[in-house]
Formats: sequence, C-alpha cells, structure tokens
Amino acid sequence: MKLTVDEILARVNDSEQERANYKVAAQVWESMWTLQLYSKPARTVLEQEGREQVVLPTPYNIVHLARRLISSEPRIEVPAEDAEEDDDEAAERRQRWLSAFWQRTNREQRRDIIADMAWQVLVRGRCVVEIKWVEEQLPKRLQGKRLPVLVRTLDPLNVGVKNGPLYTEYAFHKYRQERMLAAQRYPNLKKSSTWRENDDRFAGLAGKANEVEVIDFWYSDGEGGVWNAVVVDGIFAKPSKKTDYPDIPIIEGYGDSSPLEDEEHKSLSILAPIKDLWPYQCRLASQVGTGLLYYFWPAILVSNEAGQEVPDLDIRPGKTTPVPMGTKVEMIRGDVNVPLAQTMLTQVDAHIQQSTFPGVMYGQAPGQMSAGYGVSILADQARGRIAQFRENLESTLEHANELILGLVESNASEKGVKVWGRGAADGSLYHEALTPKHIQGQWHNLVNLTPQITTDDAQKQTLGLRMVEKGIISKRTFRDRIMSMLFPADEQERIEMEKALESPQMQPKVLLRAIQSYFPDSWEEKIKGTPFEQVAMMDEDAPPGMPGGMQPGMPPGMAGPPG
Repeated sequence: MKLTVDEILARVNDSEQERANYKVAAQVWESMWTLQLYSKPARTVLEQEGREQVVLPTPYNIVHLARRLISSEPRIEVPAEDAEEDDDEAAERRQRWLSAFWQRTNREQRRDIIADMAWQVLVRGRCVVEIKWVEEQLPKRLQGKRLPVLVRTLDPLNVGVKNGPLYTEYAFHKYRQERMLAAQRYPNLKKSSTWRENDDRFAGLAGKANEVEVIDFWYSDGEGGVWNAVVVDGIFAKPSKKTDYPDIPIIEGYGDSSPLEDEEHKSLSILAPIKDLWPYQCRLASQVGTGLLYYFWPAILVSNEAGQEVPDLDIRPGKTTPVPMGTKVEMIRGDVNVPLAQTMLTQVDAHIQQSTFPGVMYGQAPGQMSAGYGVSILADQARGRIAQFRENLESTLEHANELILGLVESNASEKGVKVWGRGAADGSLYHEALTPKHIQGQWHNLVNLTPQITTDDAQKQTLGLRMVEKGIISKRTFRDRIMSMLFPADEQERIEMEKALESPQMQPKVLLRAIQSYFPDSWEEKIKGTPFEQVAMMDEDAPPGMPGGMQPGMPPGMAGPPG
C-alpha cells in the first residue's frame, strides 16, 4: 500500500486543520507557564505610564507542584507468560530489563524523558514519544555501546495522529531543518531534479530562510503492516516502504482527557480552568500595587499666591527647603480600599485552589497546619486532582514498553540487548541482557508512577502494625500495601537469614568470624582465654559437614559443652 506525495500531504493538511484549535489553546497554556501575560515590560510601563504591572507565578507553581506528584522513576511489573505459574524467569528478566532501559535512556539523552512527558501533559495537555530502532544509524564505534532503541519526546504542536477504532491509522512528525542537514541525512534528495533546481534559490540564504519542511510519515495498511515515508519540501526523500515495526513508533498520550471529538477539549491542560481567572488575578494585583504606589508617593502640587517662582522641592528626612511667602503645598494621596481588594483577591485565589491544588500543599509555616490527618487528606486530594494525568501517562508508557519489546524481538541478534541499571529497592547495580527468545510476543506490562510527595503516614502505619500484631494481616501485606517505600523482592529471605544469624546457637560462630576477618594475623592471640577459643577448637575438631562436633541426627544446640 504505497502512498504518493499528494496523498501524504492531503492527510497532513486534514490533520492540521482538525488540530488548529488545540494548537491555539496549547500555545495559550504554554504562555501561562512562561508567565507571558503583558506585551510591554513592567519597567517600561512603570516609567512611561506610572502603573505597576504585577505577574503572579500561579501557573508555574501549579505545574511545579503537579510534577512533584508524578514520579519519574516508573515501577514496572510484567505478568508471567503462563497464568498458572507465578514464578516466570523470562517475565522477571523483561521486568528488570525495562526498568534499567529507562535509566539508561535518561543517561544517554542527558535528560529525564518521563519528566518531560509529565510536563507536556500538564502544560500542553498532551505528550508525544517517538521510539525507533537506530542500531544501523549509529557510528560503528558506538554500536554495541549505546542503546539500539532511541526514545525521545516530540512537540505535540508538530505532530498529528489519526486514531481509528482498532489501531492508529497514521501519524506524522512535521518539523523544519536546514537544507544542508536534510540533504546529508537523505542522500536521495540530490538525485531529484526539483531539488537541484532549487539550489540556486537557496544559495546565500541563512537562518530560517534556508530551512526546509520535513514530514516523517507513518501509516498502517490495515493488514498488520507499518509503512514509512519521508517528504522534504514536497519531494520524496524516502519513498513509502514497508517496515518491520510492530506498530507506529509515534505514540500520543493525553492529559485531562474527555470523551469528545473536538480536538481542543479532547485533552486539556491543568491550567485550562484558570485561563481567564489568572489574568484577572494579575490585573487585580496590579491595581492594588498601583494604588499603593500613589499612596506612598503622592502627587505634590505647589502654588504661590504672589506668582513667585518656587524652587524644586527636595523632600527627604532632615532636609529643609525654604520657599517664598504665600507658597501652598498640597498633597494628593490615593485612597486605596485595601480590604475590598483583599476580599476580591481571596475569592479569586479560592477558586484557583478549587480548580487546582489547596494552598497548604505548597508548604505552610509551622503551627498553621498541624501534621496528621489534615495534611494527609489534602495530599490525597492533590493526588486525586492529577490522577487522570498520571493514569494516562502510565498508559502511554505501557504502550511505549510494548513497542520497545517488539523492536528488540524483531531486530536484536541472538546476543540480545544488554543494559545495566540500579535496583529501586536495594540500590544495587545489575546487568541484564534481553534476547528475542525471552520475549516471544509477550509484551504485556503494567506501569505505576508513585507520587513523589512527603506525606504523614504515621497514622496508617501505626494502624497497620496493630493489625499485624493482632494477626489480621500478614507482614508481607503490610510491606506491599501499607508502607510507601519499596522493598527488595527477597526481603522475607533477608529477615529470616538475620534471625538465624542472631540466634544464640549462631552468635558465637558469627562473632568469631568477625574477629578472624578483622584480625586475620593475630586472631588466635586475641581469643585466648575466652569462650571464642573453645568455639574455634570445636570448628577444628568437627568432622567434615558436621560443624561444632554434632553427630548425625542430633538436633542443633545438643552437641554438648565445649571441649
């Protein structure tokens, strides 16, 4: 199913027309985050017009707090292949590999990809991630040293996605690039007569005038095949060709989504409810600031009944300025109704908090809000406000993980793809290699982005400990469901091992091993005349496989007194 250039451009134009309103709204939300409200600088307005121009950082603070509630370290779980088997080595390998993959991607990209996606869904209402197999495009010196899978975020304003009822029909990334770089990346352009005819037209141009429009277009043929084409200034830089991709590598995720067909309201930013309220809040604060400006520095009118010239008055503490007789000085001071303005500001701020987050979540001085259930309830409300954003972001990451596993299965060699990462529970480093035989079409995964916020869990944990003591729940349930921190997978084995080493039967031998390790050359002198000398003698006299002189069938602790 090969598409022509005209067919591709027609689909791109249709998608851009449908998304035109969304682009306008997204640009407004982004300008709110960058605090771009007025067209003139505040200093210019103050000097020329004598007005204060106040811009409150409310949108930036809202987005910053929301990003703190979304973790950039995903907790990935991979189900077992067989529904009847809980312990699946291949599923465990895929899970460890995916966790390390995102850590390695962040290091190679030198930025946090998931944090960038969170910013996009919060500010622009959508996020876009692109996943491609780039092993053949890497320099040979980097092949095998860098990940063969490239994951990066794209600007949602430059992307178009057409979703069907069963699958994504087509998606494209449209951007501008220098003409020289486009020709370097796509050598086929120089073979086109149209491209060569434009060489003279672009000669001598610089900046944006020397840029060309690039469209990376991906589409499905309806039979399970994924095709790709690249169009540069209306010329095929890469004709339509069927690929071995399991799915279209451009994935779009939503923010505050709604079941509407309108592109503008299908997915909203967290700043959408205060789009008109925040400018009014800034104007109201500017009016109060301007009123205070004239209150503290009133206008001074000077007149003389005899018509004599009055010198300029230099008013400062301790300064005396003589003036002619008959001179009158009148001060015009603005009467600012601060309580009325404060009441209006309070109402506006209350509605902004109802639309986003309560003010206590930004931090309060000690004594204003006691720790306990109050802060915990507000923290739960804040997490509930961004629950839709977080769930949609988790779904996008799950789709991305499926595509990553599919690319490894279809393109990796028998040696697989090796990565290394750090365990989230115990913090230890580990290496993991994933081969196609470890995948075999099993792409399922679950992603959880735990909110990064300090909450008061003392009440909940205390209640959980009481339930463990009463035998209502198990210790494992307490660790997995009530505690907010992550534990290693073998935490139960570690606990049992520590109990065994701390037992009275094992303590003498454990302490003896510590002395031998700390004093490898003089430990025999150190333990002379102590009970540890007898423990060492028992170890030397014990037959192989029977420590401490124990006889076969004798229970532990019944080997008799030392010596």
